[in-house]
Amino acid sequence: MRIKVEILPWLSTSIRPGSVGSIKLEHRLSGSSFRELMEELCGVEPAVATLLYDREKDELRYPVKAAVNDKLIDFNGGMDAVLSDGDNVIIMAAYTGG
Repeated sequence: MRIKVEILPWLSTSIRPGSVGSIKLEHRLSGSSFRELMEELCGVEPAVATLLYDREKDELRYPVKAAVNDKLIDFNGGMDAVLSDGDNVIIMAAYTGG
């Protein structure tokens, strides 16, 4: 199935230094969960494993958050969030404070 992935600025420039704006890609996912997507992206883009996804802990690294079709995965199954053909995944940095 095809999944559209967008990595928003700040994270995008960390993954691809010198890049401007978001990184947008379409990934052919062989699995069906957000976890499987992250595992596969680690193979495509090695910086994903370093900066976004901790494979040993099976979690996104702080301050990384993700949404599938505009719903945070935290409220949609977490790493087990089910993906479907054509879904849009956004990976972003989440900050709080003031």
